Amino acid sequence: MPSVQSTALAIPCAYLALPGTVYCIVSPRDGLPVARTPPPNPPDDFASWATQLRKGIVELMILSLVDRQELYGYAIVRELKERGGLVAGEGTVYPVLRRLESDGLVSAAWSDEGPAGPRKYYRITNAGHAFLERAWAEWDSVSSALGDLGGGSR
Repeated sequence: MPSVQSTALAIPCAYLALPGTVYCIVSPRDGLPVARTPPPNPPDDFASWATQLRKGIVELMILSLVDRQELYGYAIVRELKERGGLVAGEGTVYPVLRRLESDGLVSAAWSDEGPAGPRKYYRITNAGHAFLERAWAEWDSVSSALGDLGGGSR
């Protein structure tokens, strides 16, 4: 296997190239060799950013939906997916619904009506309406500021 000795480092280092990988074999001063693998490729920064952006506005989206009508949990998941994949799935929506309920922004009630069996329906509360109005005002402010920076012209 090819090996190249590095003289650029204060500590002698030999590089070993294997298909798809580069290992740096470092010989510390005590003479014991240590193998280091390069860090894995960083994740796609944009995909991570987009995911965080969507997670950051999940509460606004859910409150906006239940402001229009009472909905059960899976109907909320479905609505958000149908509107451009706004939320990954149930693992995102249900914890937010529980948090909104504990914060008093939505209330929930079980219903036995329909062939699917009991479902927990969520509706917005007065506190939820007040929060939603403030959240939309903040969204409009941020959106306007981004527009002023040229974000809408791209």
